[in-house]
Amino acid sequence: MAVHYFDKYAQAGNQLLAQLAEEIGEPENIKKTERILKTVLHTLRDRLTLQESFQLMAQFPLFLKGIYASEWKYRDQPMRIRHVEEFMGQLSLRDQSAEKDFVNTERATFLVQKVFKVVGQYGSSGEWKDILDNLPEELHPLVSPALTARAE
Repeated sequence: MAVHYFDKYAQAGNQLLAQLAEEIGEPENIKKTERILKTVLHTLRDRLTLQESFQLMAQFPLFLKGIYASEWKYRDQPMRIRHVEEFMGQLSLRDQSAEKDFVNTERATFLVQKVFKVVGQYGSSGEWKDILDNLPEELHPLVSPALTARAE
């Protein structure tokens, strides 16, 4: 019985990865897609307060909670990422392969927006609005696809 329970979450996680892989135009490269998803979510997570992170994560399904929380090291204060370039710089610092994934600002912006478009299906529009309210306005175009995902 328990195996079936976990199979359901694995299947849902694989569906999300397949959807994101299609969105970014690399349906055959699930490992890369998983790495991109993790890198983007961890960068957002480190920019949010602990309370904001918990509120967002509470609305995620189990498989997404696992990705979001993996390798999390608590900080008293969130990282001060105020500009798109700083966000993109953090992506590159997170993963040795990130330089191949996020090759330039244009590609990185595209990937980040696609991640939030897909992940935006999870979590209420109110929660995503709260996230945007707590981010500098310059970062809004990166995360705002999460709001439009709720409307689709």
